[in-house]
Amino acid sequence: MSRGPTETKTRILLSARNLFSNCGFTATSLDDILDATGITKGAFYHYFDSKELLCQQILQDVITEYQDLYKTIDTQRPAVEQLQQWLTMLMERTQSGRWLNCRFMTRLSVQVQQVGPIMQTQVSDFWQWYEGIYETWLAQCGLADQDAKLSARTLVSVIMGTIWLEKTCPCPYPINDIVQHQLQLILHTE
Repeated sequence: MSRGPTETKTRILLSARNLFSNCGFTATSLDDILDATGITKGAFYHYFDSKELLCQQILQDVITEYQDLYKTIDTQRPAVEQLQQWLTMLMERTQSGRWLNCRFMTRLSVQVQQVGPIMQTQVSDFWQWYEGIYETWLAQCGLADQDAKLSARTLVSVIMGTIWLEKTCPCPYPINDIVQHQLQLILHTE
């Protein structure tokens, strides 16, 4: 039984997302992707014109997954509970090992100067959106505008830094505990 074109394209996307998340965009060669998927260069180029265009597609998929996850937040709950629901979903997915999106975005962001302008814009737009949702929730929790902006940046930095460090230097505390602790510091709650 032959594999359909959709299955091959899906394998390329999944393998490349895993490689880009764990090794980074610049450290992943086309040969690495071919080896991971078991396809030829011809098969790869049937679906993607370049490694960068493949990464652009993955980046767009990751952004869409974040936005779709955000849409599942129960907006009838108080802002602090929405924020906690969001953080819990992110941390559970990240810790499961099946959600590589946080690691992918962190790695790609570190290498953003080494990718083309389209991906640079996509990454910048993502981070503005991502930080903006935290800023909105924190403002709704009662923080003044400037405090909400600074606290959103701090919280996002803690989340991404924790994920980045976890790969190389595992922490004895669950990631969710670290994020919840930072959130308590920001909101001055217990």
